[in-house]
Amino acid sequence: MKDVKKRNCGRNVRKSEHQRYIEEGIGENLSGICPYILGSVLNSWTTEEIPVIFKTNSESPDINDTSDAVTGSESPFEQDMCLEEPRDFEDDRDCNLSPDLLRIVEQDEKQILPYKESVEIVSLGDKQEKKEVKIGACITAETKRDLIELLQEFKDVFTWSFQDMSGLSTDIMVHWLPIKEECKLVQQKLRRMRSDVLLKIKEEVKKQFDAGFLQVLKYSEWVANIVLIPKKDGKVRICVDYKDLNEASPKDNFPLPHIDTLVDNIAGYSLFSFMDGFSYYNQIKMHPKDMEKTTFVTMWGIFFYKVMLFGLKNAVVTYQKAMVTLFHDMMLKDIEVYVDDIIAKSRIKKKHVQVLRKLFLRLRKFQLKLNPAKCTFGARLGKLLRFIGNEKRIEIDPDKVKAKQDLPLPCTQKEVRGFLGRLNYIARFISQLTKKCNLIFRLIKKHNPGVWDEECQKTFYKVKHYLSNALVPMSPIFGNSTGCVLGQHDESRKKERVIYYLSKKITECETRYSPIEKLCCALIWTTQRLRQYMLYHATWLI
Repeated sequence: MKDVKKRNCGRNVRKSEHQRYIEEGIGENLSGICPYILGSVLNSWTTEEIPVIFKTNSESPDINDTSDAVTGSESPFEQDMCLEEPRDFEDDRDCNLSPDLLRIVEQDEKQILPYKESVEIVSLGDKQEKKEVKIGACITAETKRDLIELLQEFKDVFTWSFQDMSGLSTDIMVHWLPIKEECKLVQQKLRRMRSDVLLKIKEEVKKQFDAGFLQVLKYSEWVANIVLIPKKDGKVRICVDYKDLNEASPKDNFPLPHIDTLVDNIAGYSLFSFMDGFSYYNQIKMHPKDMEKTTFVTMWGIFFYKVMLFGLKNAVVTYQKAMVTLFHDMMLKDIEVYVDDIIAKSRIKKKHVQVLRKLFLRLRKFQLKLNPAKCTFGARLGKLLRFIGNEKRIEIDPDKVKAKQDLPLPCTQKEVRGFLGRLNYIARFISQLTKKCNLIFRLIKKHNPGVWDEECQKTFYKVKHYLSNALVPMSPIFGNSTGCVLGQHDESRKKERVIYYLSKKITECETRYSPIEKLCCALIWTTQRLRQYMLYHATWLI
């Protein structure tokens, strides 16, 4: 009967009649208590209903519920249930999971790859070691021969294990973890997990310890816990949740490449090579003074990282800094870099091998390693962050469009935000997005009085239908929203091709503007959003 209230919320709990008398102050005589005789029948029990008192962490059942769950607001009662009695693998993974960590994992799983192009496997090893890389099957025989010779010459820039990874020199880049003065130290206690989960953690810790990434520590000021993140293939990823440490560390404002610029920069090229760093976070070392801040606790001991790792604040920015330092003279010309993803590009196919040779020499010089399993050389189509670039144009990934068309009707405010967020990612391809989704946008306002009605449902299906049809430019100024279309003449200079759609909702103050003021306001906003195009191209206002 231990922890009966904690473990049996909402169930019928048996309770001793004598104990009930004591709690209600009815009985004071304890003479009726006697030892239990084996085989006897216990009939002095009554049934009482214990109300459910814990706060659920489920989503809002109604779209009108605008309350947001606060991170870390889980009651100790819920936390104990999750940690002490995990009934399935989901409970182990989701317990106290940081939303920031989930977002980082989702971003990290987005790969830059060739798009639906047949590839060939090339072996760089011997019969004993199968060291394989992929090359495009549609390139010419001459280009293929030169490419294979180049890969054989520079096979040392690839690695197939942690032990072969020396890492970037500390003279070039290290990762710092500054702490705000007002923040307090946080030492998390070891969470209880299921035995098979603990064995997975032990295996991963041992692998990283053997690779030289970890070091044992006895005393630490900061201590974090290990969490399990679900992968799309059904497996799990073992991470350290540095939620408390990240909150205490200031943000590094070094800019990441703008997605629109990256997508535009790969259009118009005929040949691509896609490369991915091998365990790229771990190729940069931690600053010696900040190593112990990465401490995490396990059942087998306390460890800290000597290398930068996934989940630390500003880790992505640190890696981007390193890449800019090493490849600044090649970026925007021969290669595009987005954190650990590198795209080598060329307009002339014969020049592609020369670009790769220059890149490989740089990688060899600074001891950066590529992951051969995620590299493809000599592809004609490139998939970059849900967009597809080729020699002629930029397109949306059809698989992503189909996924949006297959979305079910949103039932909660969170699902409405998710739907609009997915549309916003491809907003440059959707004409009058704000006007089309105006009825849905009002549902995510604070203290909104609206409900998901028939009009919202029609709008939902209308947007999904629009995604399956050709995009047609519309007029730029509307009653409660504004928009524009950026186009370019084709080679015949008789037709226009759409490059970018923009739209935004007019604020309450802007609704009182005169027509000419609205037009000027729209022009200013447009030039700010499309600055990279207007600075380097002649622009006509129609």
